[in-house]
Amino acid sequence: MSEGWDDLPTELLLMIMSYLEAKELARLGNVNYHWKRVGEDDSLWKYLFFKDFTRNSQTYRKVCERWIDEYKLLKFEPPITLTESLRDCPDGLSHVAFSDDGQLFCTTANDASFKIWTATSPVYLLDERYMDDALGWERALSSEFSADNKRLLVAGVKFGGIGEIAIYSVDEDSSSIHYLCRVLNNPPEVGACWYNSSYIFSGDIYFFNRNSIVGTSVSQIWICSSLSPDAVGNESVMSPVFRILNRGGTYCQMIKLSRFVPSRLRGVVVLAEEAAIEHKTLTSKANELVSEELSDSERRSEMKKRIEEISSAWGTECSNCKNWHLMDQDDNVNGLPVTYAACCPCFCHENDHRLLIYATGDNEFSPPHCVAFKIVDGNMIAGKINPETESWPKREERVAGRRHQQQEFEEAQLSAIMSMVDFPDHIIDMKAYIMGMTLSLDQK
Repeated sequence: MSEGWDDLPTELLLMIMSYLEAKELARLGNVNYHWKRVGEDDSLWKYLFFKDFTRNSQTYRKVCERWIDEYKLLKFEPPITLTESLRDCPDGLSHVAFSDDGQLFCTTANDASFKIWTATSPVYLLDERYMDDALGWERALSSEFSADNKRLLVAGVKFGGIGEIAIYSVDEDSSSIHYLCRVLNNPPEVGACWYNSSYIFSGDIYFFNRNSIVGTSVSQIWICSSLSPDAVGNESVMSPVFRILNRGGTYCQMIKLSRFVPSRLRGVVVLAEEAAIEHKTLTSKANELVSEELSDSERRSEMKKRIEEISSAWGTECSNCKNWHLMDQDDNVNGLPVTYAACCPCFCHENDHRLLIYATGDNEFSPPHCVAFKIVDGNMIAGKINPETESWPKREERVAGRRHQQQEFEEAQLSAIMSMVDFPDHIIDMKAYIMGMTLSLDQK
């Protein structure tokens, strides 16, 4: 090859190579060292990676340092073993859960046992527990690792149909797990989820009289400590969070907690609170945001924009969140500015709002078919975890408050009862029975 081709400027080579596919680009690396070095540039392989494998650059977590190595990882080293027969599970598995770092996974079985395995090929058994003898369980239903992968939540059913949650600490160095605590969880279908690495959400149900016009029951959502009793200290062990009103015999099931709260949902909730204070309907309050002179499509577009602007004050930024997104040096993804989503586990997001997600339905005789959403105030949870930070009223103030509440209750009993319960912020009817739910890695 002539000397001129060998000495082509880097900028010109990059422009030419940007038109090539991955196979041709890899072949050009055999020309000489200069072409090989330019052909491995991140700008070329990042574009090819997202073109050939995925379209969403904001939710992808990079593994390798260079994009050419990331491309090779998915091209030449994908998992080839799709199934593996696990030992000592004669009654079958009920659930499989992976740790956030992908190093471990837990299997729960119908014989009331759970086992922790290494996510390798072949798999190795790290530790196991048989809950029928230890805690009197009939079967184990599901499990979930904490965000820091140091604790494991296991949900099961005791003999008699009572649900229960057991918490274990996971020690990878010593290849062992240790029992920490347990808490009731009724009905078992409510499930449980992690609020953070130290606290979980669990549920209970309280039934009304069958002739009640208010509803059939109340689902009580609790926040419970996952620490052993000796390690709790001054923090609360168990505190109520929500009392969700149920109608038609249904109740909250399969609860999940997301760190990501959509800005539009936040705006609608703020707007609804303002409408209630002003004694207006949500529709009339929303119509005040846009001009009546606009067409229907323009009104919808403008209303969406205005509602998202209302929730902009809730946004948070964190430098550590950069590790959860693919950004250039100017904090951009594909040239667009990025607002850090509240889905990273760093401490500055501890009091951020979260989104409670659960399944519900119309009656007790069929599986749930709706997904409900409820925003969880992080500051409220912080006050319940550390009750000494709250300013409790004096005894005289509490007595006077109860008298005032009694007078209000007698004046408007139904309004007083409804003020004691919570309702979902939004419900989506899936038009199909829901058998299970899980969240994506970015929790969106």
